[in-house]
Amino acid sequence: MPRKATGLTARQVQTQKVPGLFADGGGLYLQVAPTGAKTWIFRFQIAGRRRDMGLGSVAVFSLAEARQKEASVRLPALVKLIQERFGMSVHPRSIERSLLHHQKNGAEGAARCVGQ
Repeated sequence: MPRKATGLTARQVQTQKVPGLFADGGGLYLQVAPTGAKTWIFRFQIAGRRRDMGLGSVAVFSLAEARQKEASVRLPALVKLIQERFGMSVHPRSIERSLLHHQKNGAEGAARCVGQ
């Protein structure tokens, strides 16, 4: 079972200089480039494929704002990928049902739920 990320602090975000990805939890990552540029990444998986969505620069969005933005893009990102995967429009009730399955069974469970 994967370890749960302990989360980042605002201080860690400010002082991190080593290039790499640093998990905040819930799919939110701080990406530090070799040049020192820092961006927020939302990483998720659907149908067995990992996807990364850029949320913006650390200079523009604080940690708290990045967490809010991640929460607000989670549903639309899931719906968009389900629509691309199955080539269909998704009914709002299916979205709610898929979110419940996503929480319990991961993104593939949500995709199967909407695909029914």
